[in-house]
Amino acid sequence: MTNIAKLVPPQVTGAAATAADYLGPAVVTAVRGAVVVVDLPSGEAADVELAFAFPYSPKPRDVLLVIGREHKHYAIGVLHGEGRTTLRFSGDVSIVADGGKLELTGERGVDVTGPELNIQVRTLRTIAGAVTEKLGSLVQRVQGLWSVQAKDMHAIVEEGAVTHAKTATIVAADTATINGKQVHLG
Repeated sequence: MTNIAKLVPPQVTGAAATAADYLGPAVVTAVRGAVVVVDLPSGEAADVELAFAFPYSPKPRDVLLVIGREHKHYAIGVLHGEGRTTLRFSGDVSIVADGGKLELTGERGVDVTGPELNIQVRTLRTIAGAVTEKLGSLVQRVQGLWSVQAKDMHAIVEEGAVTHAKTATIVAADTATINGKQVHLG
């Protein structure tokens, strides 16, 4: 005597077989609002309801994992996608890496947009091939030494330039040039 049971799936034949269960890849052909249309491998087009665990907006040519029975199909995963994933929250949001560090990586870049950006750290390191800054005004307050090391330096000031210091020194290995209509010393 045994207590093992074997489940036998029902046999599907004829017309029911063309509208049978489906689980597999499907290519997105159109996105019309909340309606996503995919091509199934059988050649049939199907409207798909998104059933992702994350907020993803498919694009045409994305490959989705689709499950369906008869004429009702659901996208349950993204096999290859170029669409957008948007995480939207109401109110304040904190992302914390307890005991670790937080990395943000974008293969084509990282954009930060907002009315204000505050950065508070003990040490700030910026490593870049080039930096371009466009500012309305810039105020820097340095309590210790402000040191700039560069191969060349070029500054253009359209109006006035003032340097005020207790002592000032200009050192040139070769030539120091002062060029102006008038030079006032003393």
